[in-house]
Amino acid sequence: MSLIDACIADVHRRYPRIEWHRPDLHDLPPGTILGGATWSRPGVVRYIVNPAMCVVPGEPATHIDLARYWIRLHYHLPLRRRRVEDELDWAPQVLWASPCQYHALAYVDLVSTYRRVLDLVGWDAEYWRLRYLSVAGATELGELSKLAYSAAVAIAARPWSTLRVWDGQRLTSRRVRNVYANTSLYRLMRDALWGIASDVRDALGDQVPYANTDGYIVPSVLSGEVLEIARAWGFVARVKCEGAGEIRGVASWRIGERATRRDTLQPRLPPPLMPPAEREWLRPRLAEAAARRAA
Repeated sequence: MSLIDACIADVHRRYPRIEWHRPDLHDLPPGTILGGATWSRPGVVRYIVNPAMCVVPGEPATHIDLARYWIRLHYHLPLRRRRVEDELDWAPQVLWASPCQYHALAYVDLVSTYRRVLDLVGWDAEYWRLRYLSVAGATELGELSKLAYSAAVAIAARPWSTLRVWDGQRLTSRRVRNVYANTSLYRLMRDALWGIASDVRDALGDQVPYANTDGYIVPSVLSGEVLEIARAWGFVARVKCEGAGEIRGVASWRIGERATRRDTLQPRLPPPLMPPAEREWLRPRLAEAAARRAA
């Protein structure tokens, strides 16, 4: 049985009744958990309120279900971690925008960033900046969809989750331990993106007018340098589009025939650089992990 088929079967086992609509709150059984794609009462019913989030049309398993099923299949939960690791700060978000126009711009994109992190270190990675990084190897990702492997990293970010629960009369908030937590994994992803962005800014200075998480806009003649920096960190990058263009602000740009839906003037200053010593520590470790995966 394929991973997706096994996940679908698991959802059917956990929810004897599947409904494909958004019910009135007062029709929900007490204890129903309200999520973005499903409203679910374990052991009783699941309402599919956003069918677009299902892995297979007409089947009740969402991409988040697929991520969770894959994690449970390969790892013993919850992971044992030191509590102090959960309290460490995250790296700043890679996001800046300097409005400008230029005759030849390139959008350079890190390919499948979340999947690459899972490929390099595995979902159960242990990481503390400047102290340790486990690179024992990743578990085969198989049929994980893009949304599923992104969710596998994102759901690991916090040790606690807040659920919206219908108690029969009103919506309540319930704070629960996140059994899928691995703050090390999410912190590593943030640090890797911060390190790459810092190297790009060190190399190109103010010739990087735009960055958003894992994408950079630079003059076309400099795109090769961004590709090389990504490679030095063990990541794969590509030029997504090229041409005359304009940057107006965060998530607001046009390059050639491609343009964002947003068209607002919203400049933003870049975050501080990751200290060079921290980059020199992390970069070779991720590059070594990439070399092992390629061998």
